Amino acid sequence: MGIQAGKDVVQRVKLPVESATFEAELRIGNDESEPTPNFLGPYAQGTAQDRFIYLCWGTVSLGIWQGIRRAKLPLGGLSWKDIGSNRVRGKLSCTDSKGGPICATVKADHFSWLPFL
Repeated sequence: MGIQAGKDVVQRVKLPVESATFEAELRIGNDESEPTPNFLGPYAQGTAQDRFIYLCWGTVSLGIWQGIRRAKLPLGGLSWKDIGSNRVRGKLSCTDSKGGPICATVKADHFSWLPFL
């Protein structure tokens, strides 16, 4: 499992593990006169109106990453207030209701943004 930066999967963690932490530094491409922040940088995927971060599942064969699934973590739920401290964290349940790896756009019952403590 890893986090996608541009087209590469980085910060890879061999599964299974009890928990994993990924860090993604994002820039803000607008100011608070806009209704929502526009996240930029190699970890920000999608269009300005639909930004997200990908967590990826896959295998490494002969040193080459081979992706199997991706989980899309929406950034649209973050407000200016949420990012006021310049740090947020997300909490993700990595398995779906059938016990498989979570994939596609992750819904609120499996993912949430939390204040950074």
